[in-house]
Amino acid sequence: YAVLQGCAEAGQRTVFAVVLAGYYGRQYLGAIYGAHRAAQVVGFALGPLISGATFDVAQTYRGAFIAFLFLSIAGIALVALAKRPQRRRASP
Repeated sequence: YAVLQGCAEAGQRTVFAVVLAGYYGRQYLGAIYGAHRAAQVVGFALGPLISGATFDVAQTYRGAFIAFLFLSIAGIALVALAKRPQRRRASP
C-alpha cells in the first residue's frame, strides 16, 4: 500500500505542476505552485479536525464525508468553469 501511495502522490504532484504551467505559464510557476501547496496543506490540517469534531458530536463520520464529497464536487465544478487567464501583451 505504501509503495502505491507514494507513486500516486508523486504522480499527482507532477500532474499539478504541468497543469498549472499550462494554465498560467511558467513565469510565476513557483509562486503559483507554492500557493497551491499551501492551500492543500491547510486542507490536510483542517480535514481531520472537522472529521473528529463531527464524530464527537454525531458518533459517525458520515456527515463529514458527505460534506467533503460536496466540497470536492464544488471544486471540480469551479475548475471546469474556470477561464484561462488572458496573457498580457507588451505595450508598444
